[in-house]
Amino acid sequence: MSNLSRICWQVNMLKSLDHPHIVRVFEAFESEESLHIVMDYAEGGDLASVIRETVDTETLLPQPWVREAAVQMASALDYMHSRGVIHCDLKPGNTMLLTPFSMEDAMNGSWPHVLLVDFGLAEIFDEQVALGGPATVKGSPAYLSPEGFDGKLTQKSDTWALGVMLYEMLVGARPFRGTNNIFVLYCQVANNEPAFDKVPEVPRSLVVALMAKDPQARISARQCFDHDWLRSALSELDDHLQMPEGLGRPTSYFYRAVTFCMAAALGMKDLSRDTKLFENFDTDKSGQLDTEELKAGLARLGLRQDPSGLMAAMDLDQDGQISYTEFLAATLCLDEERGERLMRYALPDCLEFRG
Repeated sequence: MSNLSRICWQVNMLKSLDHPHIVRVFEAFESEESLHIVMDYAEGGDLASVIRETVDTETLLPQPWVREAAVQMASALDYMHSRGVIHCDLKPGNTMLLTPFSMEDAMNGSWPHVLLVDFGLAEIFDEQVALGGPATVKGSPAYLSPEGFDGKLTQKSDTWALGVMLYEMLVGARPFRGTNNIFVLYCQVANNEPAFDKVPEVPRSLVVALMAKDPQARISARQCFDHDWLRSALSELDDHLQMPEGLGRPTSYFYRAVTFCMAAALGMKDLSRDTKLFENFDTDKSGQLDTEELKAGLARLGLRQDPSGLMAAMDLDQDGQISYTEFLAATLCLDEERGERLMRYALPDCLEFRG
């Protein structure tokens, strides 16, 4: 496969990732000198700027804010890894915030909406091949796992980077620092243990498990949700969200397909209400809904609808799961005024459609 063909294949794979905490890739095109990728806009800047702000003001991010960021990042990584994609360069500079950060808001219980971005170094890999011979790639040294310094990365290298980021957010400093020399940094990472006692007690064991030097002993993104600190966040569901009336009402497949295209073309900020509703249903944080999650979510909202019938109506590709965009399309079908306004914005050259 030529370099150009591989790049095009990678871009198409990244465009297929459909998760509320992975940046949306809308399109890609070439100029004479560069490949340009059109992505969703995250106006809140990156997590690195937030961490710098806390360092400059000698404050720490509130633990509930960090916990929610951890839930979102672990969910995104688990979704990617289940589809054979590793990020390879996960770090605060590649973690964006959909909306601007305010320490005052964070202290008052406002939660972030993080987006993993910059998949320029991402690798598409086969799990079985990776077990025998992991992909050889590069990453940012400060967040690189011990095996990454040997040029060998798997999905466990992403979870190491997540552990380093959690340490940095909770402590206000990186676990390994003080040198720009890659060899010296490798010696620190390979031979020294971070000052884990500086990490607050409740999340400490999660950070330790994520930063196990042996990748076989290191936990996966999915295993993060077995930890009490993150599991406690999964039970904090918002029962005050409102489901639009008439969910699952009869509409033509064509109309539902058009609303799916519209939902896929819109930015997440335009769909923040629908995204919160989706995440309230997605209790296992897999990035997609099954029939049981749909049934439980409807019960929490006091709605008496047949979950099986609703699944059949919302699951456009009939794969037994409701994807993020399938859910967004279903909610847009219900709000005709908002749906028409967003349709004209997302698909300006299309005619008016009715189901």
